[in-house]
Amino acid sequence: MRLLLCGFLALCLCLGASVALAQGDPGDQQSGLDFFTMGMSPADAKKMGAKPTGKNEMLAQFKWEDARWNTLLTFKDNEVVTVAMTTKDLTIPLVAAFLKEMDERLYAPFVIVRSDGSKSSEMFLAKEAAAGKDKSALDDITTDELDTYAGQDAGSIQIMFCGQDNFETMTSEYKKTKDADAAMATASDEIIYTMQINKKDDMLVIVYATLKT
Repeated sequence: MRLLLCGFLALCLCLGASVALAQGDPGDQQSGLDFFTMGMSPADAKKMGAKPTGKNEMLAQFKWEDARWNTLLTFKDNEVVTVAMTTKDLTIPLVAAFLKEMDERLYAPFVIVRSDGSKSSEMFLAKEAAAGKDKSALDDITTDELDTYAGQDAGSIQIMFCGQDNFETMTSEYKKTKDADAAMATASDEIIYTMQINKKDDMLVIVYATLKT
């Protein structure tokens, strides 16, 4: 599981310096999480304002929830396989808007990694659910981790979200195997959303792709 998390973290960290970005706006009625989508072709991405920056990569910029997002698109076989959005316009309402989106899409946190700048902790929430914690208790864990991060002077927090149905499948698999990797493998084909915030520059990063990608 840690290797998968490190892979997502590497994607997040590579977004720090985006240049020569195109302009776009998803509009008031469209979520920024739907502006660029899995499977989108380079031609369609270009229509949305994305510009090629190298082989299998395009960059774009748009506004959503009063924040300006720099967005890296990664392609494989001429289809978008990863969308990585980053903004320095970090506000509590912006984080709340993303969490609301996850709730409306019936997505649930399944991994939380929090660092205080010197050491990190990792929670696999399907393990907590397998131990008997209900949705309210799991929500409390997520809230506590965010509150703890907010009170830190350094570090970062990363939360990964999967569909509620897949979360239940993960939980069942973990009950049987006690193996987090095996449990996560049950969601390998699903789109996973990852949110990361860090204290160094108060940057908010959202990455979405399938786990197997």
